Amino acid sequence: MLLEQYSRSYKEAGVNFSNPDYNLRTALHVAASNGNLEAVRYLLGIGVNVHAKDLFGYNPLLCAVKAKARKCVEEIRQAGGIIDIPQFKLGVDLCLAAAHGDIEQLRCWAAAGSELIETDYDKRTALHVAVTHYQIETVKYLMEHGLDPEVVDDFGTTPMSEAKRKNFKDIIDVMNAAMEKRRESANANPEVFKMEEPK
Repeated sequence: MLLEQYSRSYKEAGVNFSNPDYNLRTALHVAASNGNLEAVRYLLGIGVNVHAKDLFGYNPLLCAVKAKARKCVEEIRQAGGIIDIPQFKLGVDLCLAAAHGDIEQLRCWAAAGSELIETDYDKRTALHVAVTHYQIETVKYLMEHGLDPEVVDDFGTTPMSEAKRKNFKDIIDVMNAAMEKRRESANANPEVFKMEEPK
């Protein structure tokens, strides 16, 4: 294929694909940012560093997440890439995605190995924000991924109390239905939730 032909020529000429540009971005950063799965696979195959950070602190995995390139996220993750940003920053990004109802962005964070329960600087989860902005499909997605509608933020607010305050009855129904489903699952599989007896 054309990519391999060009890359082989560059490699034979002594080009190091891990060398960064003026923003400290490698070829893998660029491929991930553009969602170019073929290039990502090739660069991973020749051993380009998955942990290199650019001038803004982004590694290739984070670039793929920001680009909502889920296939690239999965490939880089499989090659050992990790999300290496402060937890509160991750929480802020999750909340931002939830505010916009951007479920694909949330899926990419999850595919990258991120915990969707991370909170922002006010201890708000993505579920708090999804409820506040009436993003019902996002609420469904987050409930399916185990977020707690009773977790309390720094203002003493929970996603459930926010939904009740705003009289978002359909969102309340979604969260209640998800919690009931969890209870049914727990009752059907008690061993999964059983705590070990002290010896």
